Amino acid sequence: MKWSQDVIRDALVLKMKMGTRAYADFVKSLRIYFSVRKLQQAVEHMQFDSGIQYPILEAMKADFSRMPLIFVSVLGMDEMAIQTAEVYDPGAKR
Repeated sequence: MKWSQDVIRDALVLKMKMGTRAYADFVKSLRIYFSVRKLQQAVEHMQFDSGIQYPILEAMKADFSRMPLIFVSVLGMDEMAIQTAEVYDPGAKR
């Protein structure tokens, strides 16, 4: 089945808000969205450059602006090792 971009976006937002485990349980009980693996396959073609992802931060800002002030937000970062190096990215071909 081909899913529309709107459904994919809604599923991603829902997974982001609920977390992977809760989203997986949700789609098992109500089959209105696809599984976590199918969602990953639907977005695996998306390209992300290194650095700060400003569009994602803007989307988070818009979402958080509608939340009550009692919620606390946390920005998570992937663990990384910082070192000086030039690295070729075969996916981006640069």
